[in-house]
Amino acid sequence: MSQVTKVERRGRPRNFDPDTAVLQAMTLFLDRGYDNVGIAQICRELGITPPSLYAAFGSKLGLYTRAVTSYLSGNGAFIESSLRRATTVRQVWTNMLYGSAEAVTRGKTPGCLVFDGQIATVDPGVKRLLNQHVNAARQAIQDRLSELGDRDARASSLTILTLLRGFSAAARAGATQSDLKGIADLALAGVGIAKATQDQDA
Repeated sequence: MSQVTKVERRGRPRNFDPDTAVLQAMTLFLDRGYDNVGIAQICRELGITPPSLYAAFGSKLGLYTRAVTSYLSGNGAFIESSLRRATTVRQVWTNMLYGSAEAVTRGKTPGCLVFDGQIATVDPGVKRLLNQHVNAARQAIQDRLSELGDRDARASSLTILTLLRGFSAAARAGATQSDLKGIADLALAGVGIAKATQDQDA
Protein backbone atom coordinates (compact mmCIF):
# COMPACT_ATOMS: atom_id res chain seq x y z
CA MET A 1 0.00 0.00 0.00
CA SER A 2 1.39 3.41 -0.93
CA GLN A 3 2.13 6.12 1.62
CA VAL A 4 -0.37 8.41 -0.16
CA THR A 5 -3.17 5.89 0.36
CA LYS A 6 -2.28 5.55 4.03
CA VAL A 7 -2.44 9.32 4.52
CA GLU A 8 -5.78 9.55 2.71
CA ARG A 9 -7.29 6.85 4.88
CA ARG A 10 -6.11 8.53 8.05
CA GLY A 11 -7.61 11.82 6.85
CA ARG A 12 -10.98 10.58 5.68
CA PRO A 13 -12.23 7.07 6.54
CA ARG A 14 -13.33 4.96 3.58
CA ASN A 15 -16.80 4.66 5.14
CA PHE A 16 -17.14 8.42 5.68
CA ASP A 17 -20.76 9.45 5.08
CA PRO A 18 -21.30 13.23 4.65
CA ASP A 19 -24.97 12.97 5.62
CA THR A 20 -24.13 11.20 8.86
CA ALA A 21 -21.41 13.77 9.52
CA VAL A 22 -23.94 16.58 9.05
CA LEU A 23 -26.25 15.00 11.64
CA GLN A 24 -23.37 14.65 14.09
CA ALA A 25 -22.37 18.26 13.52
CA MET A 26 -25.98 19.42 13.91
CA THR A 27 -26.11 17.86 17.37
CA LEU A 28 -22.82 19.48 18.27
CA PHE A 29 -23.91 22.93 17.08
CA LEU A 30 -27.27 22.65 18.86
CA ASP A 31 -25.58 21.61 22.08
CA ARG A 32 -22.76 24.19 22.12
CA GLY A 33 -23.49 26.83 19.50
CA TYR A 34 -21.58 27.74 16.38
CA ASP A 35 -19.08 30.06 18.02
CA ASN A 36 -18.16 27.59 20.76
CA VAL A 37 -17.31 24.69 18.44
CA GLY A 38 -13.90 24.73 16.79
CA ILE A 39 -12.65 22.88 13.75
CA ALA A 40 -10.51 20.57 15.88
CA GLN A 41 -13.49 19.54 17.99
CA ILE A 42 -15.68 18.98 14.94
CA CYS A 43 -13.02 16.81 13.35
CA ARG A 44 -12.67 14.72 16.51
CA GLU A 45 -16.42 14.15 16.62
CA LEU A 46 -16.59 13.28 12.93
CA GLY A 47 -13.38 11.24 12.92
CA ILE A 48 -11.77 13.19 10.06
CA THR A 49 -8.95 15.69 9.58
CA PRO A 50 -9.39 19.42 8.86
CA PRO A 51 -8.39 19.05 5.17
CA SER A 52 -11.05 16.37 4.76
CA LEU A 53 -13.67 18.57 6.40
CA TYR A 54 -12.84 21.43 4.03
CA ALA A 55 -12.89 19.04 1.06
CA ALA A 56 -16.34 17.74 2.03
CA PHE A 57 -18.04 20.97 3.16
CA GLY A 58 -15.85 23.87 2.06
CA SER A 59 -15.67 25.49 5.50
CA LYS A 60 -17.06 25.38 9.01
CA LEU A 61 -19.86 27.66 7.81
CA GLY A 62 -20.51 25.30 4.91
CA LEU A 63 -20.94 22.43 7.35
CA TYR A 64 -23.17 24.57 9.56
CA THR A 65 -25.31 25.55 6.58
CA ARG A 66 -25.81 21.88 5.77
CA ALA A 67 -26.66 21.22 9.43
CA VAL A 68 -29.30 23.98 9.44
CA THR A 69 -30.83 22.61 6.24
CA SER A 70 -30.98 19.16 7.80
CA TYR A 71 -32.54 20.57 10.97
CA LEU A 72 -35.22 22.41 9.02
CA SER A 73 -36.18 19.22 7.21
CA GLY A 74 -36.47 17.42 10.55
CA ASN A 75 -37.40 19.10 13.83
CA GLY A 76 -37.86 22.45 12.14
CA ALA A 77 -40.26 21.10 9.53
CA PHE A 78 -43.23 21.63 11.86
CA ILE A 79 -43.54 25.24 10.68
CA GLU A 80 -44.18 24.35 7.08
CA SER A 81 -46.44 21.42 7.93
CA SER A 82 -48.41 23.48 10.47
CA LEU A 83 -49.16 26.12 7.87
CA ARG A 84 -49.96 23.59 5.17
CA ARG A 85 -52.46 21.72 7.35
CA ALA A 86 -54.18 24.79 8.75
CA THR A 87 -57.48 25.82 7.21
CA THR A 88 -58.40 28.47 9.80
CA VAL A 89 -56.54 31.19 11.67
CA ARG A 90 -57.15 29.26 14.86
CA GLN A 91 -55.44 26.21 13.42
CA VAL A 92 -52.37 28.23 12.44
CA TRP A 93 -51.95 29.36 16.05
CA THR A 94 -52.61 25.98 17.66
CA ASN A 95 -50.55 24.01 15.18
CA MET A 96 -47.60 26.37 15.45
CA LEU A 97 -47.52 26.56 19.24
CA TYR A 98 -48.17 22.89 19.91
CA GLY A 99 -45.81 21.89 17.12
CA SER A 100 -43.08 24.04 18.61
CA ALA A 101 -43.66 22.59 22.08
CA GLU A 102 -43.05 19.14 20.63
CA ALA A 103 -40.12 20.08 18.40
CA VAL A 104 -37.99 21.90 20.98
CA THR A 105 -38.33 19.13 23.55
CA ARG A 106 -37.54 16.29 21.15
CA GLY A 107 -34.11 14.65 21.22
CA LYS A 108 -31.18 14.76 23.61
CA THR A 109 -30.59 18.50 23.38
CA PRO A 110 -33.65 20.75 23.83
CA GLY A 111 -34.12 24.00 21.96
CA CYS A 112 -34.07 25.20 18.36
CA LEU A 113 -30.91 25.30 16.27
CA VAL A 114 -32.11 28.37 14.38
CA PHE A 115 -33.56 30.52 17.17
CA ASP A 116 -30.87 29.64 19.71
CA GLY A 117 -28.12 30.01 17.12
CA GLN A 118 -29.40 33.40 16.02
CA ILE A 119 -28.88 35.01 19.42
CA ALA A 120 -25.77 33.06 20.44
CA THR A 121 -23.41 33.95 17.60
CA VAL A 122 -21.39 37.00 16.62
CA ASP A 123 -20.35 35.52 13.28
CA PRO A 124 -21.84 37.71 10.52
CA GLY A 125 -22.19 34.84 8.07
CA VAL A 126 -24.12 32.74 10.56
CA LYS A 127 -26.32 35.68 11.58
CA ARG A 128 -27.11 36.40 7.95
CA LEU A 129 -27.97 32.75 7.28
CA LEU A 130 -30.23 32.39 10.31
CA ASN A 131 -31.87 35.79 9.84
CA GLN A 132 -32.85 34.72 6.33
CA HIS A 133 -34.51 31.55 7.62
CA VAL A 134 -36.32 33.37 10.44
CA ASN A 135 -37.53 36.14 8.15
CA ALA A 136 -38.75 33.58 5.63
CA ALA A 137 -40.64 31.72 8.37
CA ARG A 138 -42.26 34.89 9.65
CA GLN A 139 -43.32 35.89 6.14
CA ALA A 140 -44.77 32.43 5.50
CA ILE A 141 -46.78 32.64 8.72
CA GLN A 142 -48.01 36.12 7.83
CA ASP A 143 -48.99 35.07 4.32
CA ARG A 144 -50.96 32.06 5.52
CA LEU A 145 -52.77 34.04 8.20
CA SER A 146 -53.62 36.72 5.67
CA GLU A 147 -54.97 34.10 3.27
CA LEU A 148 -57.20 32.78 6.05
CA GLY A 149 -58.64 36.19 6.88
CA ASP A 150 -56.47 37.56 9.71
CA ARG A 151 -56.77 41.33 9.36
CA ASP A 152 -53.58 41.94 11.36
CA ALA A 153 -51.50 39.07 10.02
CA ARG A 154 -48.16 40.83 10.47
CA ALA A 155 -48.70 41.44 14.18
CA SER A 156 -49.96 37.89 14.61
CA SER A 157 -46.94 36.43 12.81
CA LEU A 158 -44.56 38.46 14.97
CA THR A 159 -46.37 37.32 18.11
CA ILE A 160 -46.21 33.67 17.08
CA LEU A 161 -42.52 33.97 16.24
CA THR A 162 -41.83 35.59 19.62
CA LEU A 163 -43.61 32.73 21.37
CA LEU A 164 -41.59 30.17 19.41
CA ARG A 165 -38.37 31.87 20.53
CA GLY A 166 -39.61 31.78 24.09
CA PHE A 167 -40.49 28.10 23.86
CA SER A 168 -36.97 27.31 22.68
CA ALA A 169 -35.41 29.27 25.53
CA ALA A 170 -37.76 27.68 28.08
CA ALA A 171 -36.94 24.20 26.81
CA ARG A 172 -33.24 24.99 27.18
CA ALA A 173 -33.94 25.98 30.77
CA GLY A 174 -35.69 22.70 31.50
CA ALA A 175 -39.34 23.19 30.55
CA THR A 176 -41.06 19.98 29.48
CA GLN A 177 -43.36 19.49 26.50
CA SER A 178 -46.31 19.48 28.90
CA ASP A 179 -45.12 22.76 30.41
CA LEU A 180 -44.89 24.37 27.00
CA LYS A 181 -48.30 23.16 25.89
CA GLY A 182 -49.74 24.65 29.07
CA ILE A 183 -48.08 27.95 28.18
CA ALA A 184 -49.48 27.59 24.67
CA ASP A 185 -53.00 27.24 26.05
CA LEU A 186 -52.59 30.41 28.10
CA ALA A 187 -51.19 32.26 25.09
CA LEU A 188 -54.07 31.08 22.91
CA ALA A 189 -56.59 32.19 25.51
CA GLY A 190 -54.84 35.54 25.71
CA VAL A 191 -55.39 36.18 22.02
CA GLY A 192 -58.97 34.96 22.14
CA ILE A 193 -58.42 31.42 20.87
CA ALA A 194 -59.96 28.73 23.03
CA LYS A 195 -57.93 25.74 24.14
CA ALA A 196 -57.88 23.21 21.32
CA THR A 197 -55.95 20.31 19.96
CA GLN A 198 -53.87 20.67 16.81
CA ASP A 199 -55.90 20.96 13.62
CA GLN A 200 -59.19 21.09 15.55
CA ASP A 201 -61.50 23.76 14.26
CA ALA A 202 -63.85 25.92 16.29
